[in-house]
Amino acid sequence: MKIKYLLSGTAVFLWVLTFNTAYGQLMAYEAETDSIIGQGIRLLHEEYFDQSLATFQQVIERYPNSPMGYFYAAAVYLFISENYRVVAPEAKFDSLCNIAIKKGEHAIRRNPEDAFSRLYLGGTYGFRGVHKARKRQWLQAFRDGWRGITNLKAAAEIDPQLWDVYYGLGLYHYWRSAKAGILKSLRLIKDERQRGINEIWTAIKKGHYSEIEGKYALVYIYYNEQNYEKALQLNQELYQRFPTDPACLYMRARLFQRLSRWEEMKKTFEKLLARILNSKYKTIGYQVECHYGIAYALKKMGKFSQALEECKKAMALIKKRDPSRELEGPLENFSDIVRMTKNLCDELQKLTSGG
Repeated sequence: MKIKYLLSGTAVFLWVLTFNTAYGQLMAYEAETDSIIGQGIRLLHEEYFDQSLATFQQVIERYPNSPMGYFYAAAVYLFISENYRVVAPEAKFDSLCNIAIKKGEHAIRRNPEDAFSRLYLGGTYGFRGVHKARKRQWLQAFRDGWRGITNLKAAAEIDPQLWDVYYGLGLYHYWRSAKAGILKSLRLIKDERQRGINEIWTAIKKGHYSEIEGKYALVYIYYNEQNYEKALQLNQELYQRFPTDPACLYMRARLFQRLSRWEEMKKTFEKLLARILNSKYKTIGYQVECHYGIAYALKKMGKFSQALEECKKAMALIKKRDPSRELEGPLENFSDIVRMTKNLCDELQKLTSGG
């Protein structure tokens, strides 16, 4: 699973906190603000992007000196970018991240013990790092990731019961260990995968707004752990709530593949492909992978001619992709998908020709 960045995985850091922006004093979670942000997050996952942005604009207006509202607005553009593998919203995303970082750093300069602002600042750096990683800009991704985790650790030290912070810490601890490779085998780095999983579950159960994002993150993690049944169980919960979410559909198809449930794999990739084609973000690379997935399932079902037709559709699209406008997928690079598609096409041509 080619998630090379410590804070990656299809996950955005959706945490909610509030503080008195007039005096810079910390305050508790506020019910009305909680309700607004909760509505914005639901609208986001239901893919009502304009309505979600309008909802988070209310947060900006309520707390104009806080990074909070800008953080959530940036999350909308990151969600679009990651879910459809498109670079298009990048300018707006970068602008909102820059504002959130500026306001967060200003708040911390005024009060270094401001755990809430450190949480938002760490989350925003994490946002930006995730996006850089999906663009394979590893140095920039690492730099933002380090700034992000430094602030998240500081927030947890200041307030250990700021439960939502453990979502970000859990991602860090799991993926650092999962991708440590030989460093882990040589005992140069501790295996903290289970610690990371436990921290994400803590955020899901005790945090205000980590449930949805935490479960999306755990689907990828359990997939990486080859615990496909557990991953599918969580995916099913998300699918029932967000049946058109591309990230949910994609992992669902991949899990059916791992579980050799070919008909369900085919139908899910077909549903995902239809979703992409009906959106304004018709990324070519995503379409290629969907056609490949459908062809793979058909081949496993013994429907070689139909599978070959899907492979040909994928091959016809490959040359049309502009890599400067698209992101890589979360599991394989596009070059890997191309190689697998060509190999499958060659195999199917032999099977259908009797060679």
